[in-house]
Order: sequence, then C-alpha cells, then structure tokens
Amino acid sequence: MTEVDAQAAENAWEELRVFSSPLPDNPNGAGGVGVVLNKRLVCTKDAKSWVVIPGRAIVVSVNWHLGDKLTLLAVYAPNTAKEQEGFWAKILETLKKKSHIPRPKILLGDCNNVDTPGDRFPAHLNDTDLSIEFLELRAYLEVDDGWRLSNPGKTGFSWRCADRSKHSRIDRIFVTQDIVLGCRNWKIWDNAFCPGTDHSAVSVELVHLKLPFVGEGRATMRPWHTKIAKLMQDAASRGMEMMDALDARPTQERDPLDNIQTRWPTFKDENLKSAKAHAREISQKETRMLAALAND
Repeated sequence: MTEVDAQAAENAWEELRVFSSPLPDNPNGAGGVGVVLNKRLVCTKDAKSWVVIPGRAIVVSVNWHLGDKLTLLAVYAPNTAKEQEGFWAKILETLKKKSHIPRPKILLGDCNNVDTPGDRFPAHLNDTDLSIEFLELRAYLEVDDGWRLSNPGKTGFSWRCADRSKHSRIDRIFVTQDIVLGCRNWKIWDNAFCPGTDHSAVSVELVHLKLPFVGEGRATMRPWHTKIAKLMQDAASRGMEMMDALDARPTQERDPLDNIQTRWPTFKDENLKSAKAHAREISQKETRMLAALAND
C-alpha cells in the first residue's frame, strides 16, 4: 500500500489512521507492511511512525493512558533463512543505533518462522525457525509469544497451503511482561476475514492496567430506528396506554407499587425488544436481497 493508497483509505473511512511502507521494488503488488489504527479505539493524535526496513518493518507509537505511550513493531519477514538472518539483525541494529525510535513493547506480524515443531503440521522445524538473530531481537525487546503464554500445550495455526496439507503458526504477537498482564481473549480466527487469503487473523484485546473499570454498557436504539414507522407507532401506542392507565387510577395518591417509575422500565424494555425484532427483520431482508444479487 503506497502513501496515496493509505490516504485514499483514510478519506474513505474517516475513523481510520493508516501507516504503511510498501516494498520498494513492487509498491503496488503483494507484500509491504502497515498498521491501521481505529480512531474510535485508539488515540491517534500525535501518533508517529518510523520505517525500519522499507516494506518489511515499521514502528508505530501512539498515546495510551496517563502519559504512557504504546509502541509496536510490525514486520513482514522474508521467506528464506538467509534473508531472515540479515532481516532480524538489521532491525536490532537500527533500534539500538537510532535512539529517537522508541523501543517497541509489541512485536507482531508475519514472522515466517515458528518456535516449536508443534507449531507446524506435519510437525517439524524449518531452517528459518529459531534463528539466533530473531531470538536476540526478542531478548533485546524482552517480548514473549502472547498466544502461546495464554495457550500452553494448545495447537493453533494461522497459515495453510492451498490443499490444506501444511499448516503453521507464523503470524504471531509478541509482548513484554507488563503488556501481557493487560491482554485477554487471544484468538486465531478467519470468520469473514479477508476471503481468499491463506492466512488467519491473530487478535488480542489490550487494556491499560490503570484504566477505570468499564462495564458492558446497555442496549440502545439507533437513530435509524426512528425511521421505522411501525416501530414508532407501537411505541407511541404503548406510551399512551401507560399514561391512560395511570390517569384512570381512582386515587391521586402515589402508589409505591404502581407509578410512572415502576412502569417506565417495562415501557423501555418493550420498546427495545420491539426495536431488536424490527432490526432483525430488516437485516434478514437485506441478507436475502444480497444473496439474490450474488446469484444473478
């Protein structure tokens, strides 16, 4: 992805901030490395990036919480052992020499290697695996394989060949010890992830340990619900019935068991239940329309 492509993506999706470094000899083809930030989840103000190896390694730093910064190193490692040897060594050398680049606390991407025979199927090690240069970089950054720490002894793969005869877990996320304490829900998944690719997504939820507790929130109606005439008519009808029932009471004294406060939650729950049903019906209708268009 070139700078022009990155800018086009940001213009199309205003909530995204894109950092990219394409392969110099094939900027518009497969390959390259990039980091995409969601402005709804990450503070992108003053976010910075440094290209360590064009098209292969990029460092991105963002403001996190209480003055802390979160810095990650994204990589797309070469396929051969000889290329990898110089690749990891150059990253380490650059990070040591260029003091203006903050030391990453996260190393992630397509590493094109594994740590154990069990991370490949059939189980074995290639000449790219467990290279001294890669281990030295990890030691310098003080990072460990987060998915493996959370899933000891478990088998998982993020890449497969076309005929599914070979699998491996070459896409990984390495984190420092203080970062891993704030990680949860490590996953390897490919449900609706980039159809046609031979890789699965590797994901994790990361939180700052000093962030205040935030619950799951509550269900709400969306603005577009107001455009559903039947839903609005039903809500208005429920409201009138509730008010009529309260006005028809024989006494004006407040009943602690039957009043506007006790009836209001039921009124809201019924409207929300109705909104979900209408949304489900609209979603199913749109799905059928898309399926029909796909079959045409």
